[in-house]
Amino acid sequence: MKKIKGKVNDFFFNNGLLKLVSLFLAFIAYVVVGISINPVKRWTVSDIPINIDVKNASIEKQGLNLLSANIAVADVKVSGETYIVANLDERDIAVNASLSTVSGAGSYDLKLEAVNKSGKNFQIDEVSPGVVKAKFDKLLNRKFPVTAQIENFTMPEGYMSPDEKPLVTPGEITITGPEVELDKIAKCVVKKDLENNPLNKTTVLKLPIELQDKDGKPIESDELKLEYDSADVKITIFKNKQIPLSIGFTNVPPNFPIEDLKYTISNEKIWVAGPTDQVDNLTGVNVGYVDLKTLTPENNTYNFDVVIPSDFTNVQHIESVAVEFNTAGMAEKNFYVNNLKVINAPAGYNVTLLTKQLNNVKIVGSKKIVDKLTAKDIVVEIDLSDRKITSGQIEMPVSVIVPGKGLAWSTGSYTVVVNIKEK
Repeated sequence: MKKIKGKVNDFFFNNGLLKLVSLFLAFIAYVVVGISINPVKRWTVSDIPINIDVKNASIEKQGLNLLSANIAVADVKVSGETYIVANLDERDIAVNASLSTVSGAGSYDLKLEAVNKSGKNFQIDEVSPGVVKAKFDKLLNRKFPVTAQIENFTMPEGYMSPDEKPLVTPGEITITGPEVELDKIAKCVVKKDLENNPLNKTTVLKLPIELQDKDGKPIESDELKLEYDSADVKITIFKNKQIPLSIGFTNVPPNFPIEDLKYTISNEKIWVAGPTDQVDNLTGVNVGYVDLKTLTPENNTYNFDVVIPSDFTNVQHIESVAVEFNTAGMAEKNFYVNNLKVINAPAGYNVTLLTKQLNNVKIVGSKKIVDKLTAKDIVVEIDLSDRKITSGQIEMPVSVIVPGKGLAWSTGSYTVVVNIKEK
C-alpha cells in the first residue's frame, strides 16, 4: 500500500503533468471571470478593403469611371463579446463608400460606412478614416500615330535605306483616359540613339512607347492606359549594286547567228539596291524580248520598261530603256517562194499542200547576203508536231528560214492551207 501511495505522489509532484493541468485550469478561470466581469469588449478590426461600387446605377448613368482613391483599406472599431470580436476579419465586415454626393467628374470625399455581413453578434462603432478621397472622370478613347525618333543613324558606304523613315508597328495605338489627360498628349514616340554605329543590314528594334506633350517633354500618368506599351521599329538597309541590262529574242531560226546583230541599250547598266542577303545573287535584268520577225531597217528601235525584283529599289529611277539596232548596211527584198516542206507529219495521215507558193516573202539582212539570195535559198516549213491533227483542210502558220546564209531572216507572218486525210 505504501508503495502505491508513493508512486502516486511521484506521478503528481515529480512529473510536470501537475503544472500543465494547473495552467489549463487557470486559463479557463481567466476566461470565465473575464466574461462574467466584462462581457462586452471594444476591438479594432484592421485592413478591411474599401468597396467603391463603380457599377452603381448613378455612376454608370453619368458615364463616370473611378480614376483613383487615396486609400484601399480602413480600420473598423467594433464592440461585443471578446470571443466574437477577437476573431473578426474582412469576411465579417464590409466597408462601402457612399456615392450619394457624386454628381459629375471631379474629386470627392466619400463617407465610409461599415456593415455586418456575417450575422454575428457584434456592434460597429466607428470606421477610421471616415472618408476616402476618390477621383471620377469620363474615360475616352483616342487614337494616336506612333512615330520613330532615331538619332545618329549611319550606314557604311555603298548602302542605303529605301524608306524615308523607319517602319513602326503598330503605327497607331488607342489610349484610354480622362479627357483632361488625353488633351496633354501631343505625340507618341519611340526613341533610340544608335550612336553612329553603322547598320549594314535590316534591323528591327523593340522600343517602349513614350507620350510627349507639346514641348516634347515625357508625360507620366497612371490614369492613361495604352493599347500597346512598345512598338517594333524596322530600319531597312539595302546594299547598292550596278547590274547590266539585257534583251532576248523570239522567232529565231535554228543556227541563226544572233550574236551578229548589233544593238545598243540606252542604259546598259543601272544601279539597284536590295537586301544584303539577295543583292549579290542578282547578276542582271532582262528588260524584254525582240521578235525577230518585226526587225527591219525602218523598224529598228524598241522601248522596254525596266522591271526589277519586287524586293529591290531602282536607285537611279530609270524606268524604261530604248534598244536600237544598227541596221546600216542592211537591205530587204521580196521573194516568191515555192520551196514548201511539211515536217513532223503524223503517222496514219496523208498531208497534201494546197498552197503551192508564198508570194511577197520579205527577207531582211546584210545587203551583201540579201543581194545574192534567190528563192531557192529560202525554205518554208510547216511543222505539224505541235498541232492537233484532224481531217480536212486547215490553214496553218509557217516558218520561213534562210539556212546557211548567215545574217538573213524573214519578217512578217505567213500561212498555208493543207489537206489532211486519214490513210
